[in-house]
Amino acid sequence: MLKAIFFTLLLVLFFSCQSSDTKGLKFVALEASGKSINTSYDFCSVVAIKHEYSYRINTWEFIVNDSIKIAEGPYINTLVTIDDHGGCPYSFFTDSIAIEKWSFWDLKGNRIPPNQRLKNIITSKDTLWAMIDLSDSL
Repeated sequence: MLKAIFFTLLLVLFFSCQSSDTKGLKFVALEASGKSINTSYDFCSVVAIKHEYSYRINTWEFIVNDSIKIAEGPYINTLVTIDDHGGCPYSFFTDSIAIEKWSFWDLKGNRIPPNQRLKNIITSKDTLWAMIDLSDSL
């Protein structure tokens, strides 16, 4: 009985450790290019705290290996004022997107509709990804 359990566990371990098929994966280096503004605001509390942040402005493009553009579009900037937190009002800028103003392409240069992975890429604050799997995106 112990041998059967041991053999079963050994088989489970063997099959669970096999590598999966990665032929469909498309790993690429990805770079975001555009202009950001670095600024700060003071948050009033018991002790004033300077909060530094950045936001994207104007048109940005996202490029993968070999200068292939996969996304391009503008960021929308909004001034937000908070007057009900802390001891004094403060304002800061945010960036957002209107997805209908963006264009997306696959790795062959064909226009494609945006999917969730591409939306996540353009809303991320990262500007450089060493490797990213775009197999289900492009």
